[in-house]
This record gives sequence, C-alpha cells and structure tokens, in this order.
Amino acid sequence: MLNERRKQAVKLRLDGHTVAVACQQTGLSAPTVSAAWKAFREGGWAAVPVKSRGRLKGQASVLGLDVQALLWQALYQEPQNSLLHPAPGWSSAGLAEWLTTHHGVVLSQRAIEHWWEAQGLKHKPWKLKCLTNSHLENSHLAKQRSQEGRWFRRGGPPLLPS
Repeated sequence: MLNERRKQAVKLRLDGHTVAVACQQTGLSAPTVSAAWKAFREGGWAAVPVKSRGRLKGQASVLGLDVQALLWQALYQEPQNSLLHPAPGWSSAGLAEWLTTHHGVVLSQRAIEHWWEAQGLKHKPWKLKCLTNSHLENSHLAKQRSQEGRWFRRGGPPLLPS
C-alpha cells in the first residue's frame, strides 16, 4: 500500500505536479514524497519501494516445551515465608532471575511477559489507588463490578501467614 502510493507520488512529480499536490493526492507527507522522488532520481523505479520494517510475525524465538514446563513449575510453587524471597512467578523479573539461578536458562522479562500473554495469564494493571484506608474509597471499590471489586469483596488473598 505504501509503496503504491510512493510510486503514484513519483508519477505525479514526473507529470510536473508540486510536492504539495502529490501529498494531497496520495495522502503521503512531504518528506515521504521527497524521499520517494529522490530515490527515483538516484536509482530509478526499482529504488522507489521501501522494504518492510521490523520482524515478521512469528519470526521471534519460541520457548521450548522444557522452558515452558519450568515456567509452569515456578508459577505453581507455593510462596515462601520470607518477604525477601517471594515465589518466582509473581513478577517477570523474579521469574527470569529464578530461571537463571536455578536452571541456567537466560530469558528476558519481556519474553516471559509474552509467554504470559500467550497463555492468557497477563491481566491489565489494577487501579490500586482505590485501595487506601479511606472508607469512602473502599466502599466505592466494594460496589465496583470488576475483577478488582470482586477481589476486594472477597477480602483478597492473605498477605502473610498468621
């Protein structure tokens, strides 16, 4: 689509139209029209199209089944009793560190977050500004029909064992 519009802009310029007219008729910006015109002057029609940018979908490395099994194992681990050593599956940073330390698997936080998304485990960030000591704000959250409201009405998970 972009390359067709770039070719159309060059044709308009060849017909003697100004950059402004080429912009209006193709919907391209002036710098894009100028770049297409310059490419044509320097390399002919073969130089006008631009290459697609970025990585093709599905071209990134895919986690192997063994790494995925380790990720599931980490997510199913029970939290430890220390605040200094939470369960590894509670954050992408913790999970990446746990994989490196315990299994020698180096994985980026973003790769873990992509895996969470693919597994349907990643949720939108909660609006936790409502979770304060103010009774009025909490009563608003208690009436809210959302995942956050259900969590609040249930009392949320216990933070520390008593």
